[in-house]
Amino acid sequence: QTKKACESKHEELTIRKDLRDEGLAGIDKAIEILTSDDARALFAKSIKPGVETFLQIGSTPALVQEDAGAPAAKAYNAIKAQVRKSHSIRLAALAVKIRTTKFGHFEDVIKSIDKMLEALTEEGADDLAKKTQCLDEYQEITKTVKDLDWKIKNNKAKIAKLEKLIELRAR
Repeated sequence: QTKKACESKHEELTIRKDLRDEGLAGIDKAIEILTSDDARALFAKSIKPGVETFLQIGSTPALVQEDAGAPAAKAYNAIKAQVRKSHSIRLAALAVKIRTTKFGHFEDVIKSIDKMLEALTEEGADDLAKKTQCLDEYQEITKTVKDLDWKIKNNKAKIAKLEKLIELRAR
């Protein structure tokens, strides 16, 4: 039972690791997009601290949000693709945050990404600790089984020897 439980746990841990790796790949891609030289240049050009440039009174979502060339749209699409693969609720929440964030204000998104990376790292460490514990238990069980097999073999040999001795004395 323990062996089956360990194998099952190992399988679960492998799946979680693969999903976590996919999530990390999506996060890395989003960070790459948001911190690229093009994105920084666009943000620097668009947002000048202390300078009021204009007041936007309306927008066409199809032009602003869906522009595939916009860094936010690229980041959103990269995360969205990873969400479809991994079905991760945390990645979906991050995609929503990217989607609803005003252009140029990605500090909150980057903080969320950093928190998610921290959580994924902790989960990875927890999974590794659980796997190590499982392997240690399996090794201990194997050792006990081998010891008992050895004792059984020796006891059978003793029994056979004593049965021969009884048989000799009975004659």
